[in-house]
Amino acid sequence: MKRLIYLLAGIWALTGCHEPDTSVLQQDKALLQTHTDSIEWYVRKYSQKERMNERDSAIHYLKEAFRLRLVSESYAFGRIGMQYEALGKSDSAVAAYFRALQTDTTRTAFFYCGKVLSYLQGMKDTQLSWKYLHGLRKQMKRRDIPYINLMEGDLWMQMHQPDSALKHYEIATETGNEYIAQMAYERMGDLLTEKHASQKAMGMYQNALNIKNHQANEIHQRVNEQQFEALKLKNELNELKVRQQNYVILILGLGVFILLSCGSFGIYLLRRKRNLLMQENIMLKQQEELSLLREKEAMLREKDARMREELFRRIRIVKDLEEGNRVHVSVADWKDIHVMLESTYPGFLSKLKETFPLLTEKDINFCCLVKIRMSLQNMADVYNISVNSISRRKLRLKEKLGIDKDDSLGKFLNRFV
Repeated sequence: MKRLIYLLAGIWALTGCHEPDTSVLQQDKALLQTHTDSIEWYVRKYSQKERMNERDSAIHYLKEAFRLRLVSESYAFGRIGMQYEALGKSDSAVAAYFRALQTDTTRTAFFYCGKVLSYLQGMKDTQLSWKYLHGLRKQMKRRDIPYINLMEGDLWMQMHQPDSALKHYEIATETGNEYIAQMAYERMGDLLTEKHASQKAMGMYQNALNIKNHQANEIHQRVNEQQFEALKLKNELNELKVRQQNYVILILGLGVFILLSCGSFGIYLLRRKRNLLMQENIMLKQQEELSLLREKEAMLREKDARMREELFRRIRIVKDLEEGNRVHVSVADWKDIHVMLESTYPGFLSKLKETFPLLTEKDINFCCLVKIRMSLQNMADVYNISVNSISRRKLRLKEKLGIDKDDSLGKFLNRFV
């Protein structure tokens, strides 16, 4: 394996793969010095030069990116091999592919491996090809061995040993990699067709077709699953969007409701405050009016009382009582009292007689003295009896009039008219 590496490295050096023509890169020299830390810049420049078919310049950017450790050795030299292959420099291309293989253990290595093997087969150097495959088998992981079996089968076919090739193809089919198994079945079908074993060849082709169909079904299933997931995701996004819109509408609605509620409550408070103030003003005004009415009423009562008092003083017996004279009430005096009382309280006597027809003339006279608010002592002097006797007579008259115990005779008669 080491001899093979040294051989390819020698091919690399002889073909100038290591140092490209610097005249192509003169215009980019200044740019290289100002972008020594940007992998994106190098990859962009490499891709740009590749599209412009400036292969030497593209190789230079890839080498510079690797020198600055911005890209891996496998990435850089794998793509350098593609550029040399496009330039028709097969030896340099194979040397670059082989260098990429030394550090690449991924599935990308199959591509580089195929490139190198195709070159060796093209050179008809089967011995070197076997050494290459033998060294590669040691380097590859166990899962990648079926690909080596497939390439070994191709070498046996190149050496015109179909039985050995068929054996390696059959081993290559015993893999979990459907792509390798499919290629192995197709090669077995081609080989069996050449051997005129049409029935077996059809079986191999059918196996390859089954794998293709299975792969197609898996791809179709994955596409359907992806479409389903995409549709599901779209529906979820739509639902989320609808929920977000509903949340926004709900929040806006709540905001509007809160604003309206606050506004309505504020208006209610203002109106309530205004109504309370109006009610307070009305109550104050009513209280003021009531106070004025009470004052007027009190003044009128006082004036009325003075007028009545002055009027009643004109009665003879009242004058005699005030002057301390002995009182003797005649029939004429009682008539004067009745006339004076009727003029002051119109309808009093007639209503009293009508309401209480069982009252005697003496009872009515006694009620007249109570009505004009004569004191107990004066009444005692008029009737020439004691004050206690006057009080007892009041009680008897209360019973006769049906007055409550809590009420007084004077208050009752004052309310009567």
